[in-house]
Amino acid sequence: MISSIRLKNWRTHKDTSMEFGHGINLLIGVMGSGKSSVMDAISFALFGTFPALKRGTLKIESLIMNRPSQESSGEVRLTLEIDGDRYEITRTIQKRGSSATLVKNGDIFQTQPERVTEEVSRLLKVDYDVFSRAIYSEQNGLLYFLDITKSERKRQIDNMLGLDQFAMAEERVTTVINSIRSMLKDEEHILANIDIESMNASTNKSKDELAEEIGILEKARAELELRTKDLDSAKEKLGATKAEYNRRVEIAAELERTKSRKEVIEKELKGMGAPNKDEDKVGEMLLSASAEEEAASGAHEVRLATEKEIVGRIAGFRADLSHAEKSFEEKKKILAELGDSDPDRLKLECEALDTRIDALSKEHILLERKVTETGEWINELRKHISVCPVCEREIDAQLKETLLKGKDQVISETLSEARILESEIKKLRTERSARYEMYNNCISLGKRLAQYAQVEQHIEGLKAMVAKSEKELEDNSSSKTVAELALRKARERLETLRSAKERAERRGRMSAELAETAIGLNSLEKALASAKVGIEELNSAQDKYAAESKEAGIARTKMENSAALVMKLGDEVRKRERELAQLSSVKDRIRKRSYYLENLVKFKKGLGSASGNLRSELILSINEMMSRLWDDLYPYGDYRSIRINAENDDYSLEAGIDAGGETNWVPIGSVASGGEKSVACLAMRITMGMVIVPNLRWAILDEPTHNIDSNGIYRLVSVFGDSLPKILDQVFIITHDEKLKQINNAKVYLLERDKVNGSATTVSCV
Repeated sequence: MISSIRLKNWRTHKDTSMEFGHGINLLIGVMGSGKSSVMDAISFALFGTFPALKRGTLKIESLIMNRPSQESSGEVRLTLEIDGDRYEITRTIQKRGSSATLVKNGDIFQTQPERVTEEVSRLLKVDYDVFSRAIYSEQNGLLYFLDITKSERKRQIDNMLGLDQFAMAEERVTTVINSIRSMLKDEEHILANIDIESMNASTNKSKDELAEEIGILEKARAELELRTKDLDSAKEKLGATKAEYNRRVEIAAELERTKSRKEVIEKELKGMGAPNKDEDKVGEMLLSASAEEEAASGAHEVRLATEKEIVGRIAGFRADLSHAEKSFEEKKKILAELGDSDPDRLKLECEALDTRIDALSKEHILLERKVTETGEWINELRKHISVCPVCEREIDAQLKETLLKGKDQVISETLSEARILESEIKKLRTERSARYEMYNNCISLGKRLAQYAQVEQHIEGLKAMVAKSEKELEDNSSSKTVAELALRKARERLETLRSAKERAERRGRMSAELAETAIGLNSLEKALASAKVGIEELNSAQDKYAAESKEAGIARTKMENSAALVMKLGDEVRKRERELAQLSSVKDRIRKRSYYLENLVKFKKGLGSASGNLRSELILSINEMMSRLWDDLYPYGDYRSIRINAENDDYSLEAGIDAGGETNWVPIGSVASGGEKSVACLAMRITMGMVIVPNLRWAILDEPTHNIDSNGIYRLVSVFGDSLPKILDQVFIITHDEKLKQINNAKVYLLERDKVNGSATTVSCV
């Protein structure tokens, strides 16, 4: 039994919980209130899908609530009781996938969506296809099978009974048979147009030609190998000769370069003249000059740093002086703005105005109160036709009119006085605002003026410091000039000594290089005398290599031509062998396919026979059970029973009518009322479900009163309440028809939703 379900962010359900019981469970609500989505959720919890999702008319991400709020995930939780155990199935949907768990008696029993579905199918002994055919009736109404065409009715009932699988198998077998026949015809046509003996003779001839050409190729390869060895020997000798010749050329070139370099060095030494007698003391003199330059540079840096510090100080003093002078100008502006203003006097004037305004405001309040009280008195007088509202003394109409006029005059005069007071109070408030503004401005200016009290003395002090710093800058400038002159002289002497040292060092290097060059010339002249290979030897080696290369090329061309012919003949032989192998394969395929075709034809005949036998057995079982159930569902005697008559192209639901002691079977649609047809269709669906799924006594009926008149609905109410619970353990009915609330002992849920504003579904148990 399905015990309960909880929906979170599922379609229009934000958080819905429902407890189900044995017998009839009725879900009532208008279209779009979320009724059918509860049944879809039951199917989804059990098998991970439901009809609309399976057909692809809904996407799994569309099951997550998107109104009134966009949610990121949805959840269905279903509890079942099976053989004394309590199972809880939870399936969660997210934008990028789904998850599932199955809990048995509080312990996790299975995880992963596929594993949970497999376990539920095992527990219920029903898979989704059987569940959707036998238990879950979609929103088509009980009379659906009476209203559709014969071919569609046969197709759908065959589908419910599982016989559609036979039709599909027979159709596929027929397709395969036709395909095999077509292939056999094509391949037999191929064999009929080919001379296989001629192909074998031609192939053998090509093999003989290939063997002969392979022998020629081997001889060509041997000749090429000999020519290649001679060519390698000539190449090796040419390389050695060329290397020796290049060595002679390089020695000669190096000898000329060395002679040229010796001449350059001798010329440069001659240009440098005789060495200076003090050249050996240049190092010591350079050290002394470097120390003098470093001392002069330090003194100059001190003067520069002092100058920078004094200039920075003067700039700071002048910036402060500029700021102080601006402050002095600001002080003069504040004094001019203050003039002869006195804050104490202004404060007294403001307080006097406050006192005057308070007094007039109190007087104005009294006038308003007088107007209110007089108005109330007038209202009371008007209510009491001939009695004074104060003293309850009787008054006549003339006196009453006089009193009313007098009081109206009092109100008019009082309102006039109040308006005069309002005008005067407004003027006084304007004047008070102006006085307070003058007072606050005077206080603010006084505070600002206090900031500039010592500005004149500060200006004089800054001017004195600027003058003193400028005198220091002038004195430092004279010292800096002297230091610059000393630094320049020290650097000139240091540069002169450095040039002298570089000349002495270069003279030494040139003399050493001249001695090395003389030794190198002697060595190169000896090496040149020992080099014996000349241009004649090189040309002879090149001619020998060219001749051997030509002979090797001829041998290679001969071998390549033979190899190309061998490859061509080999390709031709392999091609013919493949063609012969293919023809052999065709023969083998024809034999196998003929065997398959014969057996498939037998199998097709067997499918038709099995389908017919199974249909007869199922219809017999259904009719036997419908006959037993009919008395419970239909307690009247005008129809003895009902049955399904399986014809070649249709299923007919027929009623049994008494005709002189015999039963006359007629189509129920031609004799029964709307209610009677509904009961008959209900019996058919229940019986089919019990035959297909004998262990699971459930039924889910979506809008069963569709297209049924009121009399038929009242008949269904009686059947649902009295008869159906005797046959089935648990029935779920989804409807918008309020009349079904009358079903006896039904557990009724009312589903409501404001579709205009897109609100969530609300559920109440009634």
